[in-house]
Order: sequence, then C-alpha cells, then structure tokens
Amino acid sequence: MRFAVVNQGCQMNAYDARRARELLLAAGWEEAEPEAADLVLVFTCIVRAKPQEKGRQTVLRYLRAGKRVVAAGCIWPVAGEELAKKGALVLKPGEYHRLPELLGLNLRKKPSYRTTGLREFVTVAEGCDNFCAYCVVPYTRGRERSRPLPEILEEVKALEREGVKEVTLIAQNLGSYAWRGVDFWELLAAVHDETEIPFIKFTTFHPRDVHYRAVEVVKPRPRLSRWFHMPLQTGSDRLLRLMNRGYTLSEYLEKVRWLREELGAVVTTDLMVGLPTETPQDFEATLWAVEEAGFDGAYMFAFSRRPFGKASAMPGQVPEPEKSRRLRLLIDHTIEVIRRTRRRFLGKEVLVLVEAPGSGLTREDLRVKLSPEFPPGSLLRAKVVGFEGLLPVVEASDEALLALENLR
Repeated sequence: MRFAVVNQGCQMNAYDARRARELLLAAGWEEAEPEAADLVLVFTCIVRAKPQEKGRQTVLRYLRAGKRVVAAGCIWPVAGEELAKKGALVLKPGEYHRLPELLGLNLRKKPSYRTTGLREFVTVAEGCDNFCAYCVVPYTRGRERSRPLPEILEEVKALEREGVKEVTLIAQNLGSYAWRGVDFWELLAAVHDETEIPFIKFTTFHPRDVHYRAVEVVKPRPRLSRWFHMPLQTGSDRLLRLMNRGYTLSEYLEKVRWLREELGAVVTTDLMVGLPTETPQDFEATLWAVEEAGFDGAYMFAFSRRPFGKASAMPGQVPEPEKSRRLRLLIDHTIEVIRRTRRRFLGKEVLVLVEAPGSGLTREDLRVKLSPEFPPGSLLRAKVVGFEGLLPVVEASDEALLALENLR
C-alpha cells in the first residue's frame, strides 16, 4: 500500500505529519506522490477562511479521485461531519497515533524518528488556555498539555542520531510549558546540555510569558538560537485589551529592547489589521509600533471571522475593502522597517547552517544567500557582505568551517 502526506498548515501540523508518516512506514507502507497513493493524509488549517476552504476542497478532490482520505488538523469542528459523510476519516490535531487502530494496521516494527532532512520540529506542548478574542486554537487543539521532559529528550537524541542539525521546539505558547515542576527554560537548557544538535531553536512565545530567564538560559549556551517570535498583533492598547492579550505596547517594547541589548536577538512577530472596532487611530498605532520595535520579520494578515472566536460576533466589523487597504499599507511599511533593521548585520559575522548549495540559515533563523557553495549540513562562520532585497548575502572561506566544539 502507498500513502502520501499533504500538509497545508502550521509547524504543529508539520510535526504531526512526520509522526503519521513514521507510523505508516513502520506498518510497511510506501510513500508516494498523492496521485499514485492509495491513502492521502491531508493536514488542514482553519486559522483563516481561505486556508479552511482550501483544506476542505483538497479533501473532497482526493475523495472524488477515489482515494482513501484522512482529514487531519484543525478542520474537524467546522467541516468534520460533512467530510466524514463523504467518506473521509477525520482526525483531530495530535490524533496521528490512532492511525494504526483506525486503519487496521499491524506495525511490523516500532516507529522510529525517521527523517531525511537537516531540520525538524519537535512539539513540546499543545493547546492553548489564552482564549484570545480572534483565535480558534483553544477550540480546535484544546487546552494546554505538556509532553514529559524525558520523552522530548529521547526524541531530540533520536533525531540527532538521524543526522538532524537543527531542531525547533514548538508549542502554541512555549512559556506555558510545565511538567512536574520543569518549566520551558529548564527544558531548553536540558536539550542544549544533553545533546549536540548544532542549532536549537524555539517558537512561539506569548509576549506576556517572556522574561529575563530567557537571557540567563540562552546567553551562556551558544547552540541556542537568539530568535524570538513574539506575536504583537496590534499597537493599540485598547485593542490589546479587547483581544485579551494581557500586555501593553510599552511592556512589549521593553522586552524587545532588552532581548536585543542582552542577546542581540532577532525579533519577529504577527500583526493583524481589521479587528472589530479598529479605528484609523488604532491602525496608526500599529504602524508606529512596527517602527519602534524594528522587527526583523513579520507575518501580517487581516482579521478573519472564525467559528468560536469571540471577535467574530463583536459589533463594529471593519468592511473587507478597508481591511485590505490597511493590510497593504501595513505590509509596505513593515517590509521597509525590516529592510532597515536587518542592515545592522552588514559587515558582521554570523553562524550559518548550510541547508542547500548557496543557501543557509543563521542561528537567528535568517535565511541567507551563501558564497561560495558548501555541502549541506556544514556549519560555518560567515560575514554579511550585502543584501538582495531582504536576504542577507554572506561570504565564507574553507577556514570558516566549524566543528561543533568551536561553538562551545
């Protein structure tokens, strides 16, 4: 039997998709392209209306083609019943472990942490208890649940043995990790101290949960990333309260300031326009916040009415044309800020993991163009000599190749 995995969602979906793949390989199935597969697993996203409909249509397309289809990810509460009636097997997020039971599979061997890549995600916690007014995550992925520390370490070590050079620890909110008195910062220190993975990254943080322990843990550990993804969403304190975010703009900007001062951190974010009742003044506050924070990268989007989300039923919905106009202005403004912010790296040395010929990622998660070419998996120290758009261009010599012990 042959299977294919189609992931249309987030990093959590990418992790679930890998684990589902491991189970099917352990059952003796072969991986194939979707057109040649007997079973297609579609990992869906409903964070906005467009990806929700894209996932639904993808499942229906493969059903019409006569495939056996698993609809996984976050689509289950909004279209699960419909898709099940049409013949799909519907799984909730994180239910990949049920595949052998539901498909009647006999595992021929214990699933291994198989990978052919240099970079992998490892989920450390799932779910969210924050209930932000615009967000559907607590309703699709459930309340917060943390994985045991030994289980996480076992997985990271197994990936290390498979040749993985970069691991990114992921959760809806890393700062909420808690297992038998161990918090996220203790987990992060343990992953660094008990493995030799060259680059260890982590995302995402609720800004409220970022505090000075980040500096205490990260600063003395050179293989830990200096990249912090902290969704701001809006620069308006009024809208932050309406969103139930639990911080003010000044508190957020103060955290950006000391992360940069202490760690030279790269800070990226999520930004939203068009939340109900957003005024032109609220929007201007977001533009000002982008300028003040000097972000290194950003995901930007317009508010999309989602099932379950409190904001979907709020009065004062912003018309779609106005949301689109504001989003275009925000994107243009933010790209220019990112361009200026990244120029601080010009002439500086950065640590780079080569992912493909001529391309790599820095420890701070900036993609770079690399000259000359080095074999994928090489670790090197390179100098930023210019930019192509937002992309740093770096140069290195053979002498710049690093052994792992040189990072310590």
